[in-house]
Amino acid sequence: MAQLRIAIPFYDRLWLFRHCLATLAKLTQRDHVDFAIYLDHGYEPEAMQAIGELLPEAQAVILPRHLGASGVVHRILSDYAENPVTDRLLLLDADMIVRTDLAATILGWRMRPDMIISVYNSSEHQAIYSSSAPFLHKSRLGATGTLWSPDVARLVIQNVALRGNYDTLISDFFMARGMALCCSNASFAQHLGIYGTNNLKFGNIDYGLNYSPDGPEQASAMAEVFNDMMVNQPFHMGKGKRREKPV
Repeated sequence: MAQLRIAIPFYDRLWLFRHCLATLAKLTQRDHVDFAIYLDHGYEPEAMQAIGELLPEAQAVILPRHLGASGVVHRILSDYAENPVTDRLLLLDADMIVRTDLAATILGWRMRPDMIISVYNSSEHQAIYSSSAPFLHKSRLGATGTLWSPDVARLVIQNVALRGNYDTLISDFFMARGMALCCSNASFAQHLGIYGTNNLKFGNIDYGLNYSPDGPEQASAMAEVFNDMMVNQPFHMGKGKRREKPV
C-alpha cells in the first residue's frame, strides 16, 4: 500500500519533465509511492506519452482551465486535504530530478504537526544559521520539495488564500504561527530549470545545495542541462537568443 504521494504540476519544458520521470522510475521503495501528475490546461500534449513510457503507474489529473504555478499547488493541496490517499505528500516540480533513496529517506522521517520539512535545500532561501547538521532552519521555503501531512495541508487550505506568490504566503503563515521551516542539509532533489520565472540570468539560478547524484539517469540529466547552459551563455546573460533548444 502506498504511504507517500508525489504530486507534480506540469505545463511545459517536456525535455526536463522526461528527466524527472526517468529518475522517479528508479526510486527504491517505489511500490510505496503513489504518483500524481497535474497537467495544467494548455500543457504540452506529448507529456501523456512521456508518462506512459517512463512512469506508467502515475495518475494524470488533467485540469480543465489554466491555473498557473500557484494555482496548481493550491489544487494539489486542496485535493490532498480533502482526500488524503497516503500518510504523506511530497510536492515536486516537473523540472526536478531526485535521488534513488528519496522515498526511502522520507518514509524514515517522523512527521511532526509543528513543522514543515523540505527535501530541497534551495540556494535561493538562505538558512537562518549555517550548520553541518542534517537539517537546517529557514525563514522561507519554496513549495517544491516540501513534505506534507493531511493536517498541515488542511491548515493551509483553510487559512491561506490563493493570491500573489502562494509559496511566500504559506511560509509567512507558518512563521506567524511559530512553526519551524526545515530542510535537509543535503538536497534529495535537484532543480534542472536554468531559465524561467525563478532563473532569469546567471547569478540567480535556483539550485539544490549539497546534492549528490546516485544514479546514471540523474548524472545524464545534469550533464545535458550543463551542456545547454554552456552553449547558451549569452542568452543567460541577457545578451542574445538561444542558439539551440533541447527537444
